[in-house]
Amino acid sequence: MKILYIEDNLRLASLVKKNLKQDHFIADTVHTIEDAKHSLDQYNYDAVVLDLKLPDGDGIEFLRSVRNKNNNIPILILTANIDFDYKIKGLDLGADDYLTKPFQHQELVARLRAILRRPRSLQSNKITVENVEFDPKTFEVYVAKKKVEMGKRECQVLELLLKKYNNVVTKEELEDKNYSMDQELSSNSIEVSLHRLRKSLLDGKAKVQIKNIRGIGYSLVKL
Repeated sequence: MKILYIEDNLRLASLVKKNLKQDHFIADTVHTIEDAKHSLDQYNYDAVVLDLKLPDGDGIEFLRSVRNKNNNIPILILTANIDFDYKIKGLDLGADDYLTKPFQHQELVARLRAILRRPRSLQSNKITVENVEFDPKTFEVYVAKKKVEMGKRECQVLELLLKKYNNVVTKEELEDKNYSMDQELSSNSIEVSLHRLRKSLLDGKAKVQIKNIRGIGYSLVKL
């Protein structure tokens, strides 16, 4: 899952991003409302973690602008402001949850998973296509009911291909979904992940295969 984390405290932002990575989340961190708006326009995220006191404005107004565009991306407010009326205002404007600082990382992750399970967002339950099963929560892959060991990057590629079964996924989509903005990509990083994933599926006798759609992207199809 890819998260946009909006936080002006650089030390906290770095720590939270590091901890989220350990729980299989990919996090882009930005520190202003302007950068947050740009990121939402340019990239696809599964959820937003939003601090309210930002150097160029109030996070509440950012929340309002997102919802006014009919964007229903799950948003978790994370702030030191414990004022009850402020909390209600944020929830009324469309925030999905509210967590006050200081907080425990485990609670942040649990709340993120909870809002991601809601019907309007991508499901976080197991994804099954033919004889391949993937659990986004644990990053466990089963082929023909046998566990297959895969690297984190291959699991992330597999997740997107499973969700778009029989549809084309572009290389740009795979890069966008599986890498944060500050990661440098080698020219063949996606190809390497796809090669490893193909081998794992083949060795496990999967009933699906990754088809290369020349000049467009890739598609997971029935073997």
